[in-house]
This record gives sequence, C-alpha cells and structure tokens, in this order.
Amino acid sequence: MRRQRGAAEQADFENRRLREQIEKLQGDIEYRFNQLEGRGGAPAPGGDPVRPPPPRPAR
Repeated sequence: MRRQRGAAEQADFENRRLREQIEKLQGDIEYRFNQLEGRGGAPAPGGDPVRPPPPRPAR
C-alpha cells in the first residue's frame, strides 16, 4: 500500500512539474510572437524572457 501511495505522489509531482514547464514555455512563445509582431508584450510568466545578443558592429 505504501509503495502505491508513493508512486501516486511521485506521479502527481512529475505531472505538476511538467504542467508548470508547459505554462512557462507557452508564455515564452507568446512573448516571442508579440516581439516579432512588434507589439512588445508582457514578460513571460516565471521569469525574464530570453533576449537575443546585441547586433555586432559593422566593420
């Protein structure tokens, strides 16, 4: 019985972790699409969005 309960708790934890990861990715994708469309957009939930490096100076 304990093993079954432990397995169920472990599955719940993994499910919660994956759900949070999906939500973070969806926010990041939405942010990036908004940037491409030139609308700015709110920062992705769960942290700062990933920004591309600045352009290199011309030679």
